[in-house]
Amino acid sequence: MVIPWWLRAEWEWVQERLSTIQLRVSHIFREGNSVAVFLAGYRAFESLIWWDSAPDLVRHLVSKDKYAIYSHFC
Repeated sequence: MVIPWWLRAEWEWVQERLSTIQLRVSHIFREGNSVAVFLAGYRAFESLIWWDSAPDLVRHLVSKDKYAIYSHFC
């Protein structure tokens, strides 16, 4: 790849930084992330909700996800 001379220093700096990054990308199917599905649909049309601790249902769903207990219904 030919890099313009005026961009070479920045390009090399970015390349050096990228070479130090360790990145792992994975995909979790919807059935394996019931908490995200629940939170996405939970009062979707209301204003911001803040919890000081996780609601019981969320803790239950985390347990289901952790032990791979899938269902089509939360």
